[in-house]
Amino acid sequence: MNNDKPINNHTQDALSRERFIEASVHQIENMDDDSSFIVGLYGKWGIGKTSIVNLIREKLKAEDYFTAYFNPWIFRTEEALLIEIFNTIIRGCNSDEKLKSTLSVIGSTLKKYADFIKLPKFNFYGAEIDITDTVQGVGKALGTFLDEDLSLEKQKGITNQVLRQLEKPLVIFIDDVDRLDRVEIRLLFKTIKLTADFDKIIYVLAFDEEVVSKSLGQFYGSGEQEDGKRFIEKIVQLPIRIPKLSTETKLKYSLTLISKWENKNKLALPNIDKEDFIDKFEIVHDLFLETPRDSKRLMNAFSFVEKSLRGEVNPFDLILIESLRLFTPKLFQLLVNSNEWLFNSFGNKDINISSRIDVTEVPSEKQSGVLSIVDWLFPNHKLVFTDEPKSIDSIPLDYWDTNKELEKRIKNLTKNLNIGSRPYFLKYLEFNIGPDQIPDTLFKGILDVFNKKSFQELEDELNNMSSFSADILFNKFEIFESELNELGRINFIKLLFLNKQFNDSFALSKRLTGSPRSAFRIINKSISYFRESSDVVLIEEGFIEIVQESNHLQALAQLVKALELGFEIREEGRISLITIPSLDVEKIKTSFKERVSQTPVEDYFTDPDNYKNWDLFRLINEEGMLLPLKERIQRWINEDSKNALTLIKSFASMVFIEAKSYYNNQINDDAFIEAEKYADRNLLVNSILEIYDDIDLSFDPADDYGNFYKRDSDESVTIQYLRFVEREKNNK
Repeated sequence: MNNDKPINNHTQDALSRERFIEASVHQIENMDDDSSFIVGLYGKWGIGKTSIVNLIREKLKAEDYFTAYFNPWIFRTEEALLIEIFNTIIRGCNSDEKLKSTLSVIGSTLKKYADFIKLPKFNFYGAEIDITDTVQGVGKALGTFLDEDLSLEKQKGITNQVLRQLEKPLVIFIDDVDRLDRVEIRLLFKTIKLTADFDKIIYVLAFDEEVVSKSLGQFYGSGEQEDGKRFIEKIVQLPIRIPKLSTETKLKYSLTLISKWENKNKLALPNIDKEDFIDKFEIVHDLFLETPRDSKRLMNAFSFVEKSLRGEVNPFDLILIESLRLFTPKLFQLLVNSNEWLFNSFGNKDINISSRIDVTEVPSEKQSGVLSIVDWLFPNHKLVFTDEPKSIDSIPLDYWDTNKELEKRIKNLTKNLNIGSRPYFLKYLEFNIGPDQIPDTLFKGILDVFNKKSFQELEDELNNMSSFSADILFNKFEIFESELNELGRINFIKLLFLNKQFNDSFALSKRLTGSPRSAFRIINKSISYFRESSDVVLIEEGFIEIVQESNHLQALAQLVKALELGFEIREEGRISLITIPSLDVEKIKTSFKERVSQTPVEDYFTDPDNYKNWDLFRLINEEGMLLPLKERIQRWINEDSKNALTLIKSFASMVFIEAKSYYNNQINDDAFIEAEKYADRNLLVNSILEIYDDIDLSFDPADDYGNFYKRDSDESVTIQYLRFVEREKNNK
């Protein structure tokens, strides 16, 4: 966290204020009049007035000036303020060797001056004591006497006579004048102008001119702020306005705070989007961050949020969204209330956010800058900023060609943990990770281990993953697919084929190539990645292990065939088949054939409703293993008549069996033809009739639509297969 304490010396100055400090000191050093002088140091709250006061004091002390600093908050009455001024005068005189002998005169005079304005005591070297005792003690020690003339002007003249002997004037800094109430401000100005206007004393008052003039304006003239400003002009002889910080200076200061934060937390912000972030951060400074205090407030807010969501939300986005929350709270709340429109591509003028912005919070001249930040944070937003709605037709033909960076940013929102992705915006709003989300810190740890360990060593990581759904994990892997190396990719493919939790919840019977599912897209991308790999042995051994260990024979058949013929990859808008040139596919196929020949027949049919045997049996046929397989299958059917129906179902799509339309209720004849390659027709028919010995084949599904679909799927398959057999006989 950044505290709001002012700096004390020039080595801490991060705003390059040396020239301003030197110019201010030069003015003070070149006062050619011994009369009391008042300097006004004007600056807004948070601009760093106290820091500048400290830098000026540092410079003056180096030139042997006596300076004093006090805050009027501590001395909120005229009596307390004068006591401190008198104490400062005595200390200032004591700092000048040639005036030490005049202390009794100064003390005596100030005592009488205090009596005249009814000040009984004041602090002398740290202790509040009766001024009479002090004067008498000093007088006796120095052998001097007290002047009996008690007129106010006489006592002030004596004091001035002594003070004019000072080699250099005393410089008294009075800070935070703008934090007093209006009565106290008026009293302060009255005191230093009328009561404490001693020679060789320079008062430097630091305050926000707008605030003080508004307070003083209530006492003078018509009561307007301008009257207060005219009053200040009569009091302050040298107005010094602290210069406005340039956007570049403010940005540099904030980036310095970020750098310090990184070093303190031993963290490094990502390089991705860093340049774009700095462009937007510069806009933030131009719009909102007027003072160093603003920068510190923002960094403190960011530091807290980042700690709560470390590793879960993009830190650049946190800085920008926190800027909106701190400096445009109404706009921020508008975004929160309209968050359903933040993640859609095309807009509607009925929800035009620009028409809802409070101009008192964001003036019209600043709105385009603010909305550019919203645009960057939420590139898919539907909060249109123009009078007309966005539409597909209104997008120029060359839009995507000229907006490649935007397209890339949108594509990588989730990967880069951007709040432009709904889950990450919700994380930010709730400071929490939803129960259906895997923490990014946990997942990146898993990803790192996937790239370093063998699959057999991933037990802990697989246990961590077990509490999340397969779809969530597969989507995460797809998002961060580019961060997987050869080992990580092989481990992911093994996860699909070898881990029961994930392959049971994911239909591996789907096509491994050209599938829209995230897991299969990763396989395809990995094949493309392997084309350039130098570690072919690792890849080859990985696929052999999958072939030997996986229980999903149907998916293995697709994998082996795809390794041989190629995977469908979309490149530059075209679909092409790619292979891994240096991979020994024949070695993998040999391992597959050994696995198939050793697999019990029943394992081919563990889930015939979902896992179809088309690819598996075709590959077996191509490899010359049809006859041995047919013999094994027929023995299996003879063992249990129900197995005949299982064989047929392993080729028949249940979508057609259970469809609710007459035109889709037929199983394609190809399924029955394929089944008869692996078992004789007579064996299949006889086995089925043993199960359904009284089945009625006479009705037409078109005439008895409802009753047909009340039958279970096995009976439906039986009816359709037996009709297929009748058609085949009739065709002969």
